[in-house]
Amino acid sequence: MEPIQHILDEQDGVFSRVQAAGAGLDATAVKRRLRRREWVAVHAGVYVSHTGPLTWRQRAWAAVLACWPECPADGEHDRGIGGQAG
Repeated sequence: MEPIQHILDEQDGVFSRVQAAGAGLDATAVKRRLRRREWVAVHAGVYVSHTGPLTWRQRAWAAVLACWPECPADGEHDRGIGGQAG
């Protein structure tokens, strides 16, 4: 099994460059898979493991990973303007 496979399984085939590096893949390995069209860039530093259209869940994962770590911490997404629960 490929080292990044558990991330692909958990995140609907979407992952970040940071996650790939954490799974032991260097920049050359990532570039090779992109060149072979095994993976496709969705956003800068965010990839999907196929070449077809993205599902809604894959688009959502890609958005989260593209914004991470600037995304709100746990529970903050539930707060509206002024810190009120929305």
